[in-house]
Amino acid sequence: MSSELDHKKKRKRFKRSKSGRSNEEPQQRRDDHKSYADIVKENKDYEIYYKTQDIVDAGDWDTFMACLREPLPSAFRLTSYCKSQTIALRDIIESDEFNGSVGDGESVSECLKCIEWYPNRFAFNINKSRVEIRKSESFRILQNFLISETDSGYISRQEAVSMIPALLMDIKPGHRVLDMCAAPGSKTAQIIEMLHTEDGKSDGVVVANDVDNKRCYMLVHQSKRLHSCSTLITNHDAGGMPNFYDNVDGQPVPQKFDRILCDVPCSGDGTIRKNYDVWIKWNVANGNNFHGIQLRIAKRGLEMLKKDGLLVYSTCSLNPIEDEAVIATLINLTEGGAHLEDVSTVLPNLKYKKGLEKWKVMTRDLVCMDSAEGVEEKYKSQIRESLFSPKNAKELNLNRCIRVLPHLQNTGGFFVAVVRKTVDTLPWEGSTQSEASNDAIPNTENAQKGDTYRRKKRKIHGYKEDPFIFLNNTDTDWIKIKEYYGINDSFPCEQLVHRCVAGKKRNIYFLTEAAKEVVVNNQNDIKLINGGVRLFSRSDDKVNPCGFRLTQEGLPSLFPYLNKDNIVEIEAKDAKQLLSHENMPLEQFSVSERLMQLNSGCCVLVIKGDAEESAGNALTLPICCWKGKTSMRAYIAKNERIHYLRLCGADTTDTVAVRSTEREKHKIKNQTKNEVLDENQTIDTDIKPEIKSETIT
Repeated sequence: MSSELDHKKKRKRFKRSKSGRSNEEPQQRRDDHKSYADIVKENKDYEIYYKTQDIVDAGDWDTFMACLREPLPSAFRLTSYCKSQTIALRDIIESDEFNGSVGDGESVSECLKCIEWYPNRFAFNINKSRVEIRKSESFRILQNFLISETDSGYISRQEAVSMIPALLMDIKPGHRVLDMCAAPGSKTAQIIEMLHTEDGKSDGVVVANDVDNKRCYMLVHQSKRLHSCSTLITNHDAGGMPNFYDNVDGQPVPQKFDRILCDVPCSGDGTIRKNYDVWIKWNVANGNNFHGIQLRIAKRGLEMLKKDGLLVYSTCSLNPIEDEAVIATLINLTEGGAHLEDVSTVLPNLKYKKGLEKWKVMTRDLVCMDSAEGVEEKYKSQIRESLFSPKNAKELNLNRCIRVLPHLQNTGGFFVAVVRKTVDTLPWEGSTQSEASNDAIPNTENAQKGDTYRRKKRKIHGYKEDPFIFLNNTDTDWIKIKEYYGINDSFPCEQLVHRCVAGKKRNIYFLTEAAKEVVVNNQNDIKLINGGVRLFSRSDDKVNPCGFRLTQEGLPSLFPYLNKDNIVEIEAKDAKQLLSHENMPLEQFSVSERLMQLNSGCCVLVIKGDAEESAGNALTLPICCWKGKTSMRAYIAKNERIHYLRLCGADTTDTVAVRSTEREKHKIKNQTKNEVLDENQTIDTDIKPEIKSETIT
């Protein structure tokens, strides 16, 4: 009885408010909080641990530690799915447009350097931290340029080392790619771009998955920026992802992926230059605790990979327990069914250290363990056999792993390994696995050959997503749309989809054939959050008899199928006027007579820029417009207008400055709703989930 009273007293002492938080928590958090300026960049355990692991050459240790204490430079890359536009932007960046002085005889352009190992000079470092850039008036023009192009989807703000995994995946158009832990989506964006051919078309699929429902909507925001018809976003635990299926002769057959990215959760100690909390919170147990889930995700990834496919495993940790130990255990479990690929020549200018063949296993208290057999009973819950260096480390070619150290090229810390699968069936997979939908997944910690357990059937809680409903050539809305816009018969209308169970269709989306197959064969078993690119949006008015208008984001997918008789080319000088004003009188166009012949309503104009006016590259830019009785209006978002103006050779400095001021006025909390994240950041996006969060059990 007394124990029950004690328990009640204890509960009363920690009584929670309606919000679910302890009444004492907010004050405690305020007391514990330290600003970055107050953090002392010292952690003796960190230094002892990594000196013992010998990840840094002895002569470089002081340089390594000094680099960790310096702020991380900012980095960005140009999105490459439309190469002509990418080259035009690169030429602008490499011009003298950003030439203001930042003091000490240094100019902005001198701080802006191409990342030498990134292909085609499509990525850049700014040798200043984000805080320094925001505070400097000299960087204002460059900063506004980056924000504008990021919002439009033509630049991605991304830490330099996080660009490496996608570059090592050897992705080809047509591939089926799975990103198992995708949010916030910067690496997913790279993968999406790589699926596109030189002319911007895509015929593969990227399944971007994350366990956190809210973070899945960040992925929606990311894919929306890229106008991708090849992306599907799913919400599952990566370590227990359900099987995907193909339909072969009417029978479900497990679908395997050509490429899989496992950018797994980790301790994140490689981000110490930008996440100063690591100096305070880091301890040895962090890496030991992450090892199990990392191995579980990597194993599930290997199961879902095709024979001869590539799995890229990455962490932003320098810890061999999270890196080589996971890879060594994974490959040994395959019993010769997978090996590490040699990728040393893929990025010839990238400087890194080869993977370790031996490492130390320690407890939280820095007690060193020599072998799994010698682990004391009190440590067995923390120290597993898979943490230790394997006896066959040399045979596994662990030196093919890549560890990027910050002082080598002024970056963050990172680890990457590329694994090739060489068998159809892995040793632990049961013979009946291909016949069951979500059956046996091998034990992560002590998997033996043939050792499996039956996983409970997954229950998805919370809001049920609307289904994907595909159209066909007899759909009445499609017939009207096709006739009104003069869409070619070769357009694959069966890849059009909407998600309105009842009432009129609001939006019609387009998926690649590969993405459609994934949806059709799996949407009853997979939680699909979003997919495809919006092609048509409802517009009920007297002017538009088909009831739908075109969208700018969907135009690249639709443009090749449009009747060219209904498309009008305009000169760059006219485009500048059109994009600079809300409405432009028809008589002011050079081709005014041709425009007056068009029906009122939604239409497509094509900007033909010459080489001189479009940053050295002749560009063809289709834009979505609305023709009224006497004027024309570009049906394009403000940020994208600025992008097209820039490509047409217009001076956008004042326009971008005005837009920047508008953004400042509409800031919500710390970031604007359209800002794109890099790793370890959060945002408020304009795309909100239907419920607060969901739990996958």
